[in-house]
Amino acid sequence: MNIIPIFKQTILLSGSIFSALTIVLSFITWEDMKIENIWIKIFILFGIILSSFLISLVFIVVVLKNKKLWANGKNKVLAFYGDLFKITDKQEKKIVVIPVNDTFETIVDDDLVQDKPLVSLTTIHGQWIKYMNSKGIDSKTLSTMISE
Repeated sequence: MNIIPIFKQTILLSGSIFSALTIVLSFITWEDMKIENIWIKIFILFGIILSSFLISLVFIVVVLKNKKLWANGKNKVLAFYGDLFKITDKQEKKIVVIPVNDTFETIVDDDLVQDKPLVSLTTIHGQWIKYMNSKGIDSKTLSTMISE
C-alpha cells in the first residue's frame, strides 16, 4: 500500500536535492571540489537516490502512518495502519470504522450464550469486542450502545 507514496516521496526529495546540486554546480565545478573521477560522480548520483529512498521509507512508514483517501471541505477519510485500538483511543470526536458482521453481534466465540450467532476472536470485530470488555464495557452494555 505504501510503495507508491514512497516512490513519489523519493522522486520529490531526490529532485529537490538534484536541483540544489545544480544551483551549486552553476557557481563551482566538480573539479573545484576535487571530484574528478567519473565513478565518484556516479556514486554520488546513486547515493542521492538511495538516501532519498531511505529517508522517504522512514518518513512514510514510521512518521506518516495514514493516507488520505478522500477529502471534501472539513470532511475526510483517512486510512491508518498500526495498532487499531491505540489509534481509536487517540481519536477524539472522530469515527473509527471496523468491519463487523451484518447483525452487529457482541458475543465472542468463548462467550457462548444460548446459541446466538458468534463473532470469531480472530476477526477485528472479535478483537474489538474483547478490547471493549477490557475497558469495562460488557457485551450487554455494548449491544445497548450499538442500538442507541
